[in-house]
Amino acid sequence: MYSGKSLDLKRMCRDEFEAHHIYKSLSRHPLVNEDVRNVFREASEDEWEHYKILSSIVGECKSNTSKLKTLMYLAISILFGTTVTLKVIELSERSALSSYNELAKLGGLHNQLLKLVEDEEKHELELINSLDERRVKYLSSISLGVSDALVELTGIYAGALGVLSSTFNAGLIGVLAGISAALSMTVASYTQAKQDVSKSPRMVAIFTGLSYLAVVVMLALPYLLIPSIMVAFSLMLVTALTLIAYMTFYTVILHEKKYLREFAENSLLLLGTSFLLYILGNVLSISFR
Repeated sequence: MYSGKSLDLKRMCRDEFEAHHIYKSLSRHPLVNEDVRNVFREASEDEWEHYKILSSIVGECKSNTSKLKTLMYLAISILFGTTVTLKVIELSERSALSSYNELAKLGGLHNQLLKLVEDEEKHELELINSLDERRVKYLSSISLGVSDALVELTGIYAGALGVLSSTFNAGLIGVLAGISAALSMTVASYTQAKQDVSKSPRMVAIFTGLSYLAVVVMLALPYLLIPSIMVAFSLMLVTALTLIAYMTFYTVILHEKKYLREFAENSLLLLGTSFLLYILGNVLSISFR
């Protein structure tokens, strides 16, 4: 009777089994506030009911990958915070909701799937309402500090390739320039944020300054620890691209954009700036010899 739908239902049944364990694990996460834990706990119970409904139709459908996916979501929660994790789950819930609606229209399983549709809609609404807006409120300040630091410091280090042979001196110049720029950026962001009544100028300044300083330290470390300037520069670029990948994930998930396009665009801007300043550094080095 359900042969035409069995493959989709089997996959959905496994998804519900995995979702149950993911929600259950996240409901015990110590870094998640109690309100969000309650949402996860209730969602976990609902997903188990969904699993029982679907398994009664298609048979046993437990997934061997549930532990792996649970660990993946826990990793996302640790690396990117609760807000991004909730957004990822919301997007997957949206996909499930669409699938259930399609199958429900076919008839035959309408009554059973109707409850699943209603529960998935409820989950999406609850997850959206549980998003901690305060955590994402200052994301623009963090992005500003990280982006500005990446462009400025990679430019400095690229320009230094044609001028300096000492990695320690290059690293020291980067640190001093970075600290100076971080202080300037902190003051400027504080002044600008005073015009925005929806944000705390102090918090904007703190997030901007600390994110800038964090990038300064990470990009300077290869120069302070490695004697070869080319190796240090290469590791610095890898670190910079890793930071771009990290920040791009935030943008893609929160604003539902395409990851590869965003990452490629940001990376090309960074590498293009570095190349131009490398050329400028070499030209100035030759001119003043």
